Amino acid sequence: MSTISLNHRQCEKTKLTPSTRNGYFLTEGFRGTNDAVIASMTTEFTELFHEFFGGECRHFTIDRDQPEVSL
Repeated sequence: MSTISLNHRQCEKTKLTPSTRNGYFLTEGFRGTNDAVIASMTTEFTELFHEFFGGECRHFTIDRDQPEVSL
């Protein structure tokens, strides 16, 4: 599945509100090309998320070797 088909654009259906309890954020890259950039960005995003919103963050990598995760 391509991320183009996911609801990740700003719209009423997918927006986060004060009553939101669960959400997901996609970070895309090319394995072996920008792994360090993706890891750094994920760490920075998690730190900012905790600073401004609190809550729990979990990271998952989906790739050819691990095509799915269970939530």
